[in-house]
Amino acid sequence: MANAAIAFYQTGVYFYSFGAFINPLRESFGWSYAQISLAFSLRSAETGPLAPLAGYLVDRLGPRVVALIGISVMGLGFFLLSQTNSLAVFYIMYLVVALGASLCAPIMPMTNIANWFIRKRGRAFGLYTAGAGLSGLLVPVITWLLGVHDWRTVLIMMGAGTWLLGLPLALVLRHRPEKYGLHPDGEEPRFETETVGSAPAQGQEVEGLSVRQALKDRSFWLLTVAFMLSFAPLSAVSIFLIPYLSDPVDQHGLALAGAMAGGAVTIMTLTSLGGRFAFGWLADFRQPRRIIMALLVVQAAGLVVLANLRSVWHLIPFFVLFAPAYGGIIAVRPVILAHYFGRHALGTIQGLTMTTMTVGGVMTPLVVGILRDATGGYQWPFFVFAMTTLVAIPLLWLARPPAIQSDGPTGVN
Repeated sequence: MANAAIAFYQTGVYFYSFGAFINPLRESFGWSYAQISLAFSLRSAETGPLAPLAGYLVDRLGPRVVALIGISVMGLGFFLLSQTNSLAVFYIMYLVVALGASLCAPIMPMTNIANWFIRKRGRAFGLYTAGAGLSGLLVPVITWLLGVHDWRTVLIMMGAGTWLLGLPLALVLRHRPEKYGLHPDGEEPRFETETVGSAPAQGQEVEGLSVRQALKDRSFWLLTVAFMLSFAPLSAVSIFLIPYLSDPVDQHGLALAGAMAGGAVTIMTLTSLGGRFAFGWLADFRQPRRIIMALLVVQAAGLVVLANLRSVWHLIPFFVLFAPAYGGIIAVRPVILAHYFGRHALGTIQGLTMTTMTVGGVMTPLVVGILRDATGGYQWPFFVFAMTTLVAIPLLWLARPPAIQSDGPTGVN
């Protein structure tokens, strides 16, 4: 629950809400969409190389130390960002925020949860990612604050909130259950639940593949590229949904008020909760890989709807299609990695996967910003991302479990 609470605040103020700052920054400094969007690309460029380091630190030092460092740096970054007076300073200070955020999520909590759960892993990730989904409730709060206060003041509030809420929660976190005389799932070990690479000796639980073994496996690379293609659309929507819906110039935009556009993000994230719970639970009983393949089709359909908005009512099918799909993918994605590669070096392996995923995160904001400046709209970027989402499906189909490892609880490939 501590991980979910940290995800609630961190995702809300850092990931979903920052799109609300785009227009205030343009009004204050006259920067273009592409110039502001470059900050989000730099964020992803920094997050990628840091992810393996964050995973390694969690494997070695435990989640509490890593979370305390990350939350402290993230809060400081918000304070520094409030003092922005030039584009270069904006980029640098935003990278400080990104540094802290990279340490406290998502590698740290995903590794921590995977170490504490095996048979109930899907349900645990469903509950954890629900915390991130509920973070959409913070978006209208941020947009309301931006309507009442200067954006610098709002950033100071966000920094203070990061410290006041995050630091006490980080102290609750614990490393592997074995360090405390406990077992995953709160039960006696069931050696057949997690075997990777070779059959376990009797009375010995196999921890999983090493980093070197994982990197040599073809499925690792297929999964990381597929995850990158599925993550890029979420990055685009989370950053640009508010500007898209509130843009008075875009002829296809709805020109909603800032608070109403922020409310759309809240509805989207809350609607995603059903997918996080339902598909996280389902991943404990069915093949996670096939679950994500089906969800990618639904996510692509939602993006096509978003690219063709003509009325506020068109947001309803977008919410119904896109939100549960991306929510389910977020919950099931770490389940696949844990099933395939085990717990031995899971933090580092997840960090390396995140590095590849952030390639899409680096390009996505910059491409969308450039196309928005060039075409005056967001339609083509959302449509292109719908198509690239579908490319991930055959990659997942080819990504079979390493050696004798089963593809989820059913043990069926």
